[in-house]
Amino acid sequence: MGVTPADLTGTERAVLLVLMAEARPLPNPDLINFGPKLDKPGRDKLNDLGLIESIRERGRFVHELTDKGWRLCREIVSAGPPTRSTGPAKTLYTVFGGAGSLPA
Repeated sequence: MGVTPADLTGTERAVLLVLMAEARPLPNPDLINFGPKLDKPGRDKLNDLGLIESIRERGRFVHELTDKGWRLCREIVSAGPPTRSTGPAKTLYTVFGGAGSLPA
């Protein structure tokens, strides 16, 4: 059985979406600048699920989406906002939906 968005906390989903949006390895300080703080339990969970790979580089963790992480991000975005989402979360999903229909 695979991982679903419901298996993740809001922060864990936010980390994946930031990694997706940046499409590059991100060190912890950069990740925090974009919003979500990835703590050790979350980092361990996302790594154990095979959604990200984290390496220690120059005394800090650097995180990158795996292929499995990319697939789950597509599921998260296509599923729309979670139940009981507030205005900012709904706005984020509206932007994601609109970005998918932008001309190349």
